Amino acid sequence: MYALDVTSPDLITSETTLAGAVLWDFIDVDMGLGFSSPVIANTSYGWTVLVGNGYNSTNQKPILYALDPQHGTTVAKVDLCAAVAAAYCDLTTANGLSSLIAVNSGGQVAGLANIVYAGDLQGNLWRVDISNPNPALWSVTVLFQARDALGNKQPITTKPVASLNPRFPQILGTMVMFGTGQFLGVPDLTNENVQTIYGVYDPPATYVTPLTRAGGSLLPQTLNTATVTTSSGGSEQVRYVTGATGQVPTTKGWYVDLSLLPGERVINDPRLESGGELVLTTYQPIPPAAGSCNASGSSYLMVLNFATGGSFTTPQFDASGDGKINTSDTVTVNIGGVSTIVAPVGMSLGYTYASAPTIRSGSFTNGTGIALITESTPGLGTSGAGTGGATPIIQPVILKGSSKTRTAWWEIRQ
Repeated sequence: MYALDVTSPDLITSETTLAGAVLWDFIDVDMGLGFSSPVIANTSYGWTVLVGNGYNSTNQKPILYALDPQHGTTVAKVDLCAAVAAAYCDLTTANGLSSLIAVNSGGQVAGLANIVYAGDLQGNLWRVDISNPNPALWSVTVLFQARDALGNKQPITTKPVASLNPRFPQILGTMVMFGTGQFLGVPDLTNENVQTIYGVYDPPATYVTPLTRAGGSLLPQTLNTATVTTSSGGSEQVRYVTGATGQVPTTKGWYVDLSLLPGERVINDPRLESGGELVLTTYQPIPPAAGSCNASGSSYLMVLNFATGGSFTTPQFDASGDGKINTSDTVTVNIGGVSTIVAPVGMSLGYTYASAPTIRSGSFTNGTGIALITESTPGLGTSGAGTGGATPIIQPVILKGSSKTRTAWWEIRQ
């Protein structure tokens, strides 16, 4: 972990000038490979760099570091497993803290960050209360333990997203959303355990013991497939969900199993848009044939309602490819014996690896945004085949979104 002075980036033109721009370099025995992205947050202690220790560290434990941003000195080193009951961590298997987020749980735009959320390789979603100005008094809990229906641990290798819960301010607390899955080594190519997308309600007082999907505290949403006719006369495979919906705090959240494709998982950071759309891509690796190095895979774009894990009442993306968001982007399906028009929550990106979407605002027919998705090879649809080694492309998908306006501003003086 290091910091660079990039006040004048044009002057960094060689290895020598780059070395001179290094402000500090942080190392520690529990620092693993740097999979965790740092966050700079204003806390009750002051401005702080918060970062997880990543994977493959010496002691294979999840560690949260808080560093002084000016000098790189340690403000706090929080051994998360040491702060909770021993049953929540398996110290005999690999672990490490993934990328984190630091939020103000009251929704104050310029307020101090008071809660940190992060996942680990053993499926723990950690909650660290950093509201105390004395880091020695920060409190650690496991908010949620991700397990599939068979009890297998579901690794969390991506950054969660959080928002005020959908009933705020009548009901206080945040909604934390994340996906599970990992793609870090060769064994992951053939791992077909079911992975899941979760939305978990975190009340101000949090929970005494971690939530799980067992016991009905989270409502399941079931994925189904359908097809949409494209503007060129072809077909596009889409997904829709069925399942009951509830409200917090009666229900504690929702989950969507990625059970349609064996081994499908979330390995890119999700995004939460201003209209309440949880936007992410999924990936299903396809191992190479014997004697071949040409692995393949398939990807989906998912757009879920953050409040329910289900769909919206109107379509949220241009599945038909006609440049508009309208009824051509819906599907008619049989639900409980009734023919029902529903808005899809996902669309196939073809046989390709798709990155996390970059979302930009724009003006389209019934759409205010566009998702730019970098693909490893041109996605040729679910009936095509990857072209292995072709030049990566950027696939645009129009999103409905919601109009963005300035809601607050913050004056910075030096």
